[in-house]
Amino acid sequence: MIKVLGASGSLDKNRSCISFQLNDKTVIDAGNLVRTLGQNSHTIEQVFLTHAHFDHILDLPFLIETHFDKRQKPLQIFALKETLEIVKNHVFNEIVWPKFHEIIHPVLGVPLLTFHEIVLGETVHTQNISITVIPANHVAGSCGYLIKKHDTSCLITGDSYINPETAQLINQ
Repeated sequence: MIKVLGASGSLDKNRSCISFQLNDKTVIDAGNLVRTLGQNSHTIEQVFLTHAHFDHILDLPFLIETHFDKRQKPLQIFALKETLEIVKNHVFNEIVWPKFHEIIHPVLGVPLLTFHEIVLGETVHTQNISITVIPANHVAGSCGYLIKKHDTSCLITGDSYINPETAQLINQ
């Protein structure tokens, strides 16, 4: 159900930053997508961010830049409000990287990047998967996700410290 593309807070010869692939279009976190998926990374349409630390967002700019001409749909970024604000204000800000959410693609006629604010407890249904936003005990704007497909489920918290709410979810 879930392919671990990277699970380290660091980057070196033997470690890759955080990314979990749910299917060919949907991932959680973007720390290691382009190098691992190669040319197939252009199929990613949805990224659910747990928070905005660099090891979780590293490949976001490259998902658009590397495959600008191959994209058939905008890249959708889902995250809590605080995380979206950080990514917009400190990455896609015309200083660090272009504001791809404001640049109209010449063929598609829409920007190749869209931001979607989600809230704790919300469930997003996509590609026969339900993704429910759960609390995480980390920095402001952090969350985790409960992923369900058919009768199987998995819980990803991103970085998290002891969290009784998460333990309760697991025990349920």
